Amino acid sequence: MIQRIHIQGFKSIADVSMELGRLNVLVGSNGSGKTNLLEAIGLIGCAASGRVDDDAFKARGVRPGTPALYKTALKAQERIRRMITLQAFSEEALYRVGLDNPVRFASTGWRYVSETLQERRLEVGTRAPSGGVIRGARGAEQRVQPDQADGLGPLVRASHGQGPLHDLLIALDRFAIYTPFTPMLRGTTPDPAQKQPFGLQGGGLAEALEGLNASADGKKSRARVVTESLNLVDWADDVWLHRPSGFRPTMSPAVPRGTLILGLKDRYMVPKRSFISAYDASEGALYALFLMALVLHPDAPRVAAVDNVDQALNPRLARGLIARAQDILLDEPERPQLLLTTHNPLVLDALKLKDDRVRLFIVDRSRVGATTVRRLEYSEALAKVEAKDMPLSRLWLSGMLGGMPNL
Repeated sequence: MIQRIHIQGFKSIADVSMELGRLNVLVGSNGSGKTNLLEAIGLIGCAASGRVDDDAFKARGVRPGTPALYKTALKAQERIRRMITLQAFSEEALYRVGLDNPVRFASTGWRYVSETLQERRLEVGTRAPSGGVIRGARGAEQRVQPDQADGLGPLVRASHGQGPLHDLLIALDRFAIYTPFTPMLRGTTPDPAQKQPFGLQGGGLAEALEGLNASADGKKSRARVVTESLNLVDWADDVWLHRPSGFRPTMSPAVPRGTLILGLKDRYMVPKRSFISAYDASEGALYALFLMALVLHPDAPRVAAVDNVDQALNPRLARGLIARAQDILLDEPERPQLLLTTHNPLVLDALKLKDDRVRLFIVDRSRVGATTVRRLEYSEALAKVEAKDMPLSRLWLSGMLGGMPNL
């Protein structure tokens, strides 16, 4: 699990640290920097994988852009930072990287200026302008001269072996920002960022569920994804998967489709007409199915983010979905660490802030425009306010918590 991140000089983030839990929810006004925070973690993931370029960005859900857009350039700054500095910490490991790409003579790939990899407070790999050093699992020291476009992460993973640093690098490498999009969930539009077990915009969800049928444990996982999702959807009582051939379609021939059709069974319809394809089904049910698949699929990333997790969801469904996902994450340590952004106030009412593993972050812009992050911890004062029928949703809407536009 990633315990802390430190970001300097990335987009609107001049200097921010965040102590993370198992479930992390970010709220704030539009443009406050919530997505920038997620993309900064994605950028650390690119660096840990050994390559920082447009392909690496897209594979993790980070929007490709020019160095002029990536580097913090606030009017109030005395000097614009040339280098973006990023750090990720787990309990016993650290990955730190400094990245640069000239604004005037930008290239597709970014350059590694510095790197530090530590395990149990011992340096396992370092990079400086003069070259790099990697220390193997038995302490053997190897001097390397990597290209400036190549990171030390893959070399360290190969030479150092299993351990906390290996786990941190893998978690960072596989980190992805998901932004589910209705046409992809319906299976009518290809996902431009296909990934295992499904695409960053929800494409391939049907194939991911079908793939679980290959083993007994996989079948149990699929059954649980379906059960947990449908427990939150009052009109559906089953999920089905069919190949277009051999299936009497309920979809118009004019509707594009993939190799597999996902649908839901409407409990209120007569049996012969109760199977509704994803193209015609409620999109809220598909978003619930997607999030439960992300939480429960055995091949999901160990650390993942969902941007605008409340999209297309009724407020009560959003609250119920996050509440159930939260319970699973807290009860089952093998499940992913999640970061979510939301604009739905009722999502806040689902959060068990008394549990330190659940964290709510208020994201704002300072007077000079820099993104700021403040964790809202549970306190006696908050408990007294809630006891007076002022839940977190009302406190946030009232402006008392911050993270609201000045309108």
